[in-house]
Amino acid sequence: MGGGRRAVAPVNWSYRVSGLTLGAERPLPYLNAVDDTWAPDVRIAFAPVPAQPAAKTSGLFHIHAPDLVDLVVPDRLTIRISGGRQMTVAVAPDLEAGELQTLLFGPAFAVLLHQRGSPPLHAGAVRVGEGALAIAGHSGAGKSTTVRALVRRGCRLLCDDQLVVEAGTGMAHAGFPAMKLWGHAAAFFGEAVEAARRVRPGLDKFHLDAAEAFAPQAVPLRVICVLVPDPAAARPTAERLSSPQAVMALGGLCHYGQTADALGMRPAIFRWAAALAARVPVYVLRRPDDLAGIEEVADLVWTLARQHAPEAAETPA
Repeated sequence: MGGGRRAVAPVNWSYRVSGLTLGAERPLPYLNAVDDTWAPDVRIAFAPVPAQPAAKTSGLFHIHAPDLVDLVVPDRLTIRISGGRQMTVAVAPDLEAGELQTLLFGPAFAVLLHQRGSPPLHAGAVRVGEGALAIAGHSGAGKSTTVRALVRRGCRLLCDDQLVVEAGTGMAHAGFPAMKLWGHAAAFFGEAVEAARRVRPGLDKFHLDAAEAFAPQAVPLRVICVLVPDPAAARPTAERLSSPQAVMALGGLCHYGQTADALGMRPAIFRWAAALAARVPVYVLRRPDDLAGIEEVADLVWTLARQHAPEAAETPA
């Protein structure tokens, strides 16, 4: 990802996220700065965003054209996403860093990736040996909790909630060194939480620093586990999906796919899902719908990782 770049005057701060170099006018506290004096793939400016009528809306998004989309949270924040190359951010003075991180590198970045033709998978991922294991699922499926359990076993964090995979090569790109956990899950793992790191006001969910466990390099994706909470399940079970089933599952787990549909990008999502399903095995993993069984879920995921990545056996457990 990223394409050719030319030397220009350096931006104030440079970062690498999902295979892209970002140039920002302000420091972004949840990202690791990198030394990069080349023109960034994406520029992040902090400036007023002129209001304009939207052709249509999709959730928080005001869609003017496929290459011009505004994410709008009234009285809090507006992010204009332009052509997959620019995000212009207007924030309220009292907006906490945690809420900015949630919106900028959640929905806004997802739309930017769609504009670039790189549909993101709604998944966390860890590095296992020399490959990656993705934990996919809809919101509330337990992705971040499972990722945190795997990190405790010695795996390295690749990303928390939004994974960019090059479907043609199977390379999984690193996100940023933080993850989101609900307050009770953070307490289960002994993690301290801070009010300023709250995902959004009034929500008992927090960004947690994971710099010490972060793996910044892209690695081949070995296997995808789709988590499905099942209150009737006594123990977690895994079943490998057929190729058509995998295509359907991945297409349905493209992050902010509904908004991408409104942008006319469903054909690109289908091509991406078909190419990825042809390269990477996909399992559906049904799990009990409670935190007590998370270690057993991690055991099963670990077993699948060993099956598809022999080097995983060398990773500390």
